[in-house]
Amino acid sequence: MHDVDYNNFFYIYIDQLLLIWSFLILLQAYIMHLIILLWLALDKDQKKLSIECTANQDPLIIKGANYVPLLGIDVWEHAYYLQYKNVRPDYLKYIWEVINWKYASEVYEKEYP
Repeated sequence: MHDVDYNNFFYIYIDQLLLIWSFLILLQAYIMHLIILLWLALDKDQKKLSIECTANQDPLIIKGANYVPLLGIDVWEHAYYLQYKNVRPDYLKYIWEVINWKYASEVYEKEYP
């Protein structure tokens, strides 16, 4: 495993930054129209990051065993109803503050050294 400065994780992997930016844009586009689970995953076959969607809270494994989940965002109503009073944009505004980026980078490093 590489030593990773987690504060600079996305600077180290700058070639993947555009994909992550796309993930954020995709998330913003879908939040108001679709009820889905969004995944940022490592595609071990293609050796790159991938953005995947599943419905009905299906796990990422249904897309194939080659996908390793790094980050999943549940945008079903039950994920935010009580705390955010069914205001999905508020939920997504604050979700970035609780995402465990260190864990995501550790999984990435483990699966794609």
